[in-house]
Amino acid sequence: MLAKNIGGRNIESDGERTRRVYALAPKGASWGCRCAGCRNYEKVTPAGFPPEFKMLLAELGIDPRKETYSRHLAPVAPGMSLYSGTFAFLGRIVGREGEPPRHPGSDVFEPCGQNGWVAVRSFREPPGVWYGKPALRLEFLLILPWQVEDPQKPLIELGCSPQ
Repeated sequence: MLAKNIGGRNIESDGERTRRVYALAPKGASWGCRCAGCRNYEKVTPAGFPPEFKMLLAELGIDPRKETYSRHLAPVAPGMSLYSGTFAFLGRIVGREGEPPRHPGSDVFEPCGQNGWVAVRSFREPPGVWYGKPALRLEFLLILPWQVEDPQKPLIELGCSPQ
């Protein structure tokens, strides 16, 4: 068991068991979608991941090609786009005694290398090969290069409407 603090959460993870479950998972979630954002994610990962993020995935036993969820959020600069997603791994959150209670969405992501941020949360109902196992989810925000030929969608700014 690996003991680690990720995103302010103390966790214990079982990298060897996690690797065995990943061997059962056929493909990552982005493979099933052929939109430009998902095709770009497939093309640039895992080589485009920050080195610190790749090391964290390896420590936890996570196959970097088999995300449980991914989504292209928005371009952040010409040739760079923001992605969110999750990877599953076997483990548990420990050491909650004495911690103030956390409410869903109140915790924050912590930096994980340049252009990467992570948080850990529990899965209520882990999907696919993870179902029925003590799985946690490693949530990520990553800025990745845009390498497919399709143009990036323009960023649409949303604001409050005058009343």
